[in-house]
Amino acid sequence: MLTWGEDVEAHALRKRGWTISAIARHLGRDRKTIAAYLNGTRVPGRRRTSVVDPFAVFEEYCRVCGRVFHLHPGDPQAGSAPAL
Repeated sequence: MLTWGEDVEAHALRKRGWTISAIARHLGRDRKTIAAYLNGTRVPGRRRTSVVDPFAVFEEYCRVCGRVFHLHPGDPQAGSAPAL
């Protein structure tokens, strides 16, 4: 992952005519990483996830439902959980 500063520096060096390999050596990064940031497939400051989030499929359901379900039955803000 590149920081914002490294990303800005990489783009500036590329505009000056530096090769991707030279930029990678200068920043101490792999050339494929530098290429990914220069072509826009990766964004600085954001890590790629290595595993798929098992709850991602429920995100839209929770957004549409609009309720927050708590595990504490005596909580006055708890929504009623759907019956299984």
